[in-house]
Amino acid sequence: LRTLGYREVELTGDTLLGGRGAVMRGHEFHYSALAEPVPAETIETVYLLRPRKGGAGRAEGYRTHHTLGSYVHLHFGSRPETAEAFVDACRAFKDAGKKCKK
Repeated sequence: LRTLGYREVELTGDTLLGGRGAVMRGHEFHYSALAEPVPAETIETVYLLRPRKGGAGRAEGYRTHHTLGSYVHLHFGSRPETAEAFVDACRAFKDAGKKCKK
């Protein structure tokens, strides 16, 4: 087991889950780890991930194009606006696709 625990996630950029500065909670539980650190110039990170009991944060929440990846299992109930932001982002993406087809 590599990591286990509750986490606080602060968005460091605007994402499909909300705007910069939004804070939500989740749980991290995994056995794997990145073989090599991901260079910041390769894949953008949009989370500041902190242990729930305090401590130093680390960059996470890897974003490339319309994909956001993370080990954190977010609890949308910790910030209900997250679900609304996600639906709005999906709707905007769908509407953008309709415009491209014309």
